[in-house]
Amino acid sequence: MKEFEFYHDVNGNVVALLAEGKAPLGMTKIEPKAADVGQEKHIPVVKHEGGVLKTICGEVPHPMTPEHHISWFAVASEDKISFVYIPTDGPAEACFPEVEHGVAYSYCNLHGLWKKEF
Repeated sequence: MKEFEFYHDVNGNVVALLAEGKAPLGMTKIEPKAADVGQEKHIPVVKHEGGVLKTICGEVPHPMTPEHHISWFAVASEDKISFVYIPTDGPAEACFPEVEHGVAYSYCNLHGLWKKEF
């Protein structure tokens, strides 16, 4: 399974490296976490429902305030990656076209990048 690399700059901008190569100039690689610690849960929970792939953030609802929220979800398969940006006034969840196997990512503005292989 191809795993995409993510990087951030000093301003907090995040980019995904879509082709194999070197890190973007002036950016630091983000290592996705795969185990929750602390009160909030960040690891994406993936559910196959009626031809779509639904992702939610954690086993308990994640806070969604301007100060602390899930910014986006991504689902990566062998040949593509899809992103859904999440409004801070909505739930921390997103739907994607059905993917049988892949990697789901969630990005918390305070706690960084999280992943779950499915």
